Amino acid sequence: MLLSFDTCSLLRVQNIFKTINIDLRLILKEFRLVITEELQNEYSNYKLKIFFTFNYIFIPLSIEERNTNISKYLLESFDSADQDLIIIGIRDKVTIVTDDRDLFNQGLILNIPTFQLCSFLMSLVRDGLLSKNQFHKCWKLWENEKRYSKTTLKLMKKTLALL
Repeated sequence: MLLSFDTCSLLRVQNIFKTINIDLRLILKEFRLVITEELQNEYSNYKLKIFFTFNYIFIPLSIEERNTNISKYLLESFDSADQDLIIIGIRDKVTIVTDDRDLFNQGLILNIPTFQLCSFLMSLVRDGLLSKNQFHKCWKLWENEKRYSKTTLKLMKKTLALL
């Protein structure tokens, strides 16, 4: 599986490490992570390249290809990095992890495998890559920071109990 993160999700992964000392980078290194030039630029702007020192698979996108897909899929309202996520999601079957509601919904509309960070981490619990205890600590952090709605938090807690 090819996997790519929007900036917001990586900032949250970084926050999890800084706040509750759970280093998800150790798990993420097990995936085939991909990046485009626009994603790389955005990660650099937020100084994420310093924290995430992965060997990304670079996926090139030509200006023509970007422009064609932006108009074809009505992506003008998204920033360049999010446009790239959608384009590589469609073209290369890249799974997207995002906490951006608009990007998440667009991914679903276009049949791109798309996860919110919390759902992705829940799948890591299911696959035995993240412990229930670690997820619960993330859940408590999200509850304290009001990252997700109370309804979403309740659903996460119920789902965790079933795993």
